[in-house]
Amino acid sequence: MTPNDDFGIGILSGNNNLVEENTAMGNTNGIIVGAAATNTRIRGNVVIGNPAIQVSTGVSGSAGVDIWNQSAPGATTFDKNLCTTSINAPCPSQAPGTVPRKPGG
Repeated sequence: MTPNDDFGIGILSGNNNLVEENTAMGNTNGIIVGAAATNTRIRGNVVIGNPAIQVSTGVSGSAGVDIWNQSAPGATTFDKNLCTTSINAPCPSQAPGTVPRKPGG
């Protein structure tokens, strides 16, 4: 699979990348970490609803996730992100009633 151009935050390459305390909602993919990204830290982000429910159920063949990590094992660390779906990244279980923060909040 290759990512399309509809993502909230993309770290496609580089070294010592930091993605911290952002909100990504309503994209096909919320956060994408590319294979060429090294020493990347993803922490404290709210990444929910990627793809939006209207897209995921209304468009056949559409696929997307909240966080998609394509980097080499160990090249990216994840800490305290709020997400529901992912590929090669942890999405911790959330307690019922957890409310994501508003963008900018």
